[in-house]
Amino acid sequence: VVTKNMTAATSVLTDLLTMFFEMENSHYQSCACTLASALSSEASNTEFEVTKDMMKDKSDIKIFRRKFILLMRIIFEKLHIKRFLIDKKSSNIYRDIHCMTKLKEESDGMAYVFCVLCFLLQLCLIVYVVLGDDGQVIVYDHGSFRDNLNMLPLAILSTILSIMRGETEFKEVWSIVYFYRSNKILKSLDIITNSVLPVVRSVFGFRLIFASETIIDAVLNVTALEYISEIDDMLPAMLNLKEDAIISNYLIQESIEDYIILSGLKDEHINRIFDMGASSLNNIHFDDIYVTNTPETGNDILTGNVFMPYYVKKGTRSDDAIVGTSEYVTDDCLLQRIEWRYTESLQNTCRPCVAYLKIWKLNGEVLEIKQKGVEPESLPYLPSQSLQGVYIITAFQMSESVVSLRLCGSQSVKDFKLAFEHYSLWPFNSSARRLLSKVKKMETPVVSIYEMARRSTKSTISLRRSSHVTKRQSVRSTLKSLRDSDRYKEETSEGYE
Repeated sequence: VVTKNMTAATSVLTDLLTMFFEMENSHYQSCACTLASALSSEASNTEFEVTKDMMKDKSDIKIFRRKFILLMRIIFEKLHIKRFLIDKKSSNIYRDIHCMTKLKEESDGMAYVFCVLCFLLQLCLIVYVVLGDDGQVIVYDHGSFRDNLNMLPLAILSTILSIMRGETEFKEVWSIVYFYRSNKILKSLDIITNSVLPVVRSVFGFRLIFASETIIDAVLNVTALEYISEIDDMLPAMLNLKEDAIISNYLIQESIEDYIILSGLKDEHINRIFDMGASSLNNIHFDDIYVTNTPETGNDILTGNVFMPYYVKKGTRSDDAIVGTSEYVTDDCLLQRIEWRYTESLQNTCRPCVAYLKIWKLNGEVLEIKQKGVEPESLPYLPSQSLQGVYIITAFQMSESVVSLRLCGSQSVKDFKLAFEHYSLWPFNSSARRLLSKVKKMETPVVSIYEMARRSTKSTISLRRSSHVTKRQSVRSTLKSLRDSDRYKEETSEGYE
């Protein structure tokens, strides 16, 4: 953001994004936690070197931090899309073609042919399911109902599976809308195919299976119904499309375009965005605390370092605690308060050890981890250190005492959830989500940058939009709107003069 050389800046940006894409997951999580802490509370934990080419005066630190926040927001937005499309295997022909047309790898007309054919095929199959064998909507009387009772279990189970798949698709609607941005055609086809048609398939699929004349017909009908929903997902492989490469290239190109728009903004534009809504933009509080001052790293086989969520449970004895790793955040990982005391011999060194650790879990359990033969009352007069909020242990090693301890989290449930979503950190399982909702329900979603830009100017030319705010908005459209609105005001004032 601060360099005067656009070529160097875009090169560094693409290198950084590629590094994040190719990084092993534990190393990404470790780096993301560090960056989340650095960006916390409007990047108050971030410093910049004063040089003649970059930040010439210490008083410019505020605007440099804000530019850094916007730059990292671009990167994490692309990482969020990458996680949705590549990591979760959620790409399909509509999303791949959208990326290809943006990359100019395929002419728009030819690319849209595949999407339209796929949509018409899926729509035609659903219509045939609705109409049935005789070309009319499937109906049956009480007599046929009694005759086909043996088909009822299969029809019910197939419908339940379709409803579960449809629920998953509905949860992804916001991500789909955010991904397509202004491509209304592909966005509409994708949403109809993956959100509307599953409902129709569930309702009329039940009737089709239940009305089958033989058991073999019912089995074939179930298989056919499942095939309908998979057509758009299977088509990229049939066309030999390299989905991961296409999506990665698309995201890198989009990040460059976003950066070019960002670099064209004046300082007053950026300050206006933050001054009107800084708490919604990046005032998410997040801590990444190295209690024992260990090096920042992901999983490292050579050094024995592990960076993952750790669960904490009571052991078989009342004074024992079991600490183990998990691939995702569970209710046993969530901590409400952590208190620790360092060992006397190493408390003033660069690698202190923890002799006594007391943990209050979010579910109400209280556990103690202490050096063998040590009681809290026998520890030196050094006051205990503590954290309170919602935290998880991300690194833990213990011999006689705790030699490695790293914590991350926030002071509120709201910030904890927002940080994990925004920075694409570990997923929550159902028990963790229920516990977090029970402690404090999710509050108002983050207001988009677009909404802040809309509030910060009185121009009604380029910013007259609906007051509805989605959970995620792109940086690009927002900053362009703000920049263009100021240009309009300048041109208008010059005309009046």
